[in-house]
Amino acid sequence: MGYNDFSGNSDPRIALLGTRTWMDGKIGALVSVAFGQRNTLEELHGTTRWGPAGANNGFADTSALPGYDWTANSANGVFHPRNPSYNSYEHSEDRLGVTAGLQFRPSDRTLISLNGLYGRLKGERDERLLQAISFSRSGVAGKKGTTIVDGEIDENNNLIYGLFDGVDMRSQASRHELSTTFKQATLDFRHDLTDRLTLTGMIGRAESDFDSPVNVTVTFENLDANGYSYDYRGGRRAAAVALGFDPTDPSNWATVAGNSALNIDQNEVSNTFDNAKLALAYEVSPHLRVHGGVDWRKFEFASQQRLRVAGETDIPVLTPAQLAQLSTVFSGFGDGLDLPNGSPTAWLVPDVKAYIDAFDVFSNTGLFEIGDIEQAEARGGNTWVTEENFGAYLQADFNFALGRFPVRGDIGMRYVKTDQNSSGYAAVGSMIQRVDAERSYEKWLPSMNLALELSDTTLVRFAAAQTIARPPLGSVSPGGDISVQGGNRSYSSGNPYLEPTESNNLDLSFEWYPQEGGLLSLGLFYKDISTFAQTLRTTAPYNTLGLPLELLNGTIAVPTDDFEVTRPVNTDGGELSGVELNVRRDFDFLPGLWSNLGAMANYTYVSSDIEYLTSSTPGAPTVNSTLVGLSKNAANGTLYYEDDRLSVRGSVAYRSGYLTQVPGRNSNFEEGANETVNFDMRISYQLNDSLEVSLEGINLTDEFESRYVDVSNRPWVYSHTGRQFYLGLRYTY
Repeated sequence: MGYNDFSGNSDPRIALLGTRTWMDGKIGALVSVAFGQRNTLEELHGTTRWGPAGANNGFADTSALPGYDWTANSANGVFHPRNPSYNSYEHSEDRLGVTAGLQFRPSDRTLISLNGLYGRLKGERDERLLQAISFSRSGVAGKKGTTIVDGEIDENNNLIYGLFDGVDMRSQASRHELSTTFKQATLDFRHDLTDRLTLTGMIGRAESDFDSPVNVTVTFENLDANGYSYDYRGGRRAAAVALGFDPTDPSNWATVAGNSALNIDQNEVSNTFDNAKLALAYEVSPHLRVHGGVDWRKFEFASQQRLRVAGETDIPVLTPAQLAQLSTVFSGFGDGLDLPNGSPTAWLVPDVKAYIDAFDVFSNTGLFEIGDIEQAEARGGNTWVTEENFGAYLQADFNFALGRFPVRGDIGMRYVKTDQNSSGYAAVGSMIQRVDAERSYEKWLPSMNLALELSDTTLVRFAAAQTIARPPLGSVSPGGDISVQGGNRSYSSGNPYLEPTESNNLDLSFEWYPQEGGLLSLGLFYKDISTFAQTLRTTAPYNTLGLPLELLNGTIAVPTDDFEVTRPVNTDGGELSGVELNVRRDFDFLPGLWSNLGAMANYTYVSSDIEYLTSSTPGAPTVNSTLVGLSKNAANGTLYYEDDRLSVRGSVAYRSGYLTQVPGRNSNFEEGANETVNFDMRISYQLNDSLEVSLEGINLTDEFESRYVDVSNRPWVYSHTGRQFYLGLRYTY
């Protein structure tokens, strides 16, 4: 049973496993079933990044702050939050997993195994947002109609406090229902043709189907609100916000044609994976084993998106009475964010379920008709990719003595050939059309592993390999799609000619085992990344993207609005190197119960220098920075107590800040996440030979997620999910 101290929800889990053999052990079966429920609550303050004050035509010319000119061209040196918001996400899910295995050994030389897996996830998610959308909108109705009345700018030119008039406020609610089903079956065998020659093989298929039939978003507006303010002074990551009006009063909200949104977004994604392998292994001598084989794999990916044909801002305009009937007050926000007094903790939100029922939203008629490829904005969400891989390898495993030192290892070569076919909808001239793309590539990938035993307790390991990491299938479609939600505008596309990430890798480690259960090791590693797959994100006005203007029909966006443009591209990569230190020691040298104590710890330092593109234009400048997603420093430590019945483990994990995007969007140099320190603990006690009870705590210090933009650490996301506890019983018979 799980419990989260922030959401206050309990999460039951149960798992059963059974095995049995027949015919004197020639046939064996295993079946397991696991079911769990999880309910989470997340609260966050977000900014949708910070942007230049001069972007989107700048603030109103009447803005007044001594010493600053707020005309568009002069204000670009000052940055402000683009969409300050309070967000609440409630998520619930049911998970079911079933595995089954059947083994048959008709003789001592043959083993046949049949394995199956079934998984199902059903989830629901409710979102409530309160956001100021003026700061990222173009035109007089957006940022240009917003006046800075007062403010404070810090030493990094960040507008950390602002008082504004003419702010467009939005209350948004969303309802999502989704399910994923996964099925997998494999048949593999092993047969000893002779005492030295072994044949192995496998054939399998996996299918994954994602369906999200309910994705409905409804918004209310309060346009041109006066007296709005945000305040990040004092180093706040979650801003203090004042609205200038009562957000719980229905009379302060309205649905506005051309501004308010009703979004219906239905998605389906299917993945299939077929594979087969065949290999032979021959034991040449006790010191040499040679094996090789071939394998075939086929991946198929298809996505379908359906949106409202009428466009998201073509909505039923509610009367005040209808709005009051189809809304509810959301309250209790901010308990976990430590918001200052006066910040809104309750506001009126659309009642999405009531709205769906009142207007028969899923009737697929009139205003609520949906379409896929006939709907211009949805076409980009309809993609198809097939990838077929053929591989062959040859490897030798060896062990011998180098003087008085035992040596073991392997050396081999792998050949891979990949064929990709992809289709999607993309801009061709002034039209959106289906585009098909094909490509093939071949790679030779050598590898070697060596282990040298200097003594019974000392080992040196060395490894060298050339590796590739293929991009996700969804990123190699030639299609693209736009999205306009609130103050957010984006255009994303794939790249059918995206190369896999390639690297040459060297690893060297020294290991010392001073006693049973003890370890002291030092590892050195180096990677030369010759081709890197980067997610390039840039900002550009829509009318410079070469896309048809009619794609904006039915949205609140205008052609001069800045869009976040995302596309995967290849760069020349760079270098990565580091060191890893591991230590483990049982305290068996201590007297009595203290001898059951022990500790383990590791520390990793990584230095990287990767080249990133700033634009897809040939010859555009590049920047160098650390590898995204990789912390320079990481450390883990565990103190434990183990005896015949009681087990206690306490762990701490530290991760330094890391980058998530280079270069950053909206004229920010970078985007990233700040450092984290997490404490976890697990206690288990064996009541008898059959029954064990356990208690586990995760994130005991209630660590927040804190993301930022730019080197000045401008707040982007400040998120709270709480502590998680699990109480468990394990029975074996």
